[in-house]
Amino acid sequence: MARLPARNYGSTIAQRAALTKAIERGPTPELNGVVRWRLCDLVQWLWLEFRVSVNEQTLSRKVRATGDRQLRAPQTSRAGLQRAHIACDDSRDCS
Repeated sequence: MARLPARNYGSTIAQRAALTKAIERGPTPELNGVVRWRLCDLVQWLWLEFRVSVNEQTLSRKVRATGDRQLRAPQTSRAGLQRAHIACDDSRDCS
């Protein structure tokens, strides 16, 4: 009896690129319901986008392999922080 060819369970290049882009962009709170990516959130996002089921530990290895050691909120630029500070000074109601 001939063996069937092995099925590729790995992600495609397009899926890996989309995952990297999503991590760099960060979540959209209105759409994703979170303000910061966690592995469980990314697992759910991958299922909703591509119908791919991934274990959190496997996803963690993939994320670390791309160079993102920690999932973090998108960084705000220095100019954005300065504008927020000026707006706060102008309103005088900041705490």
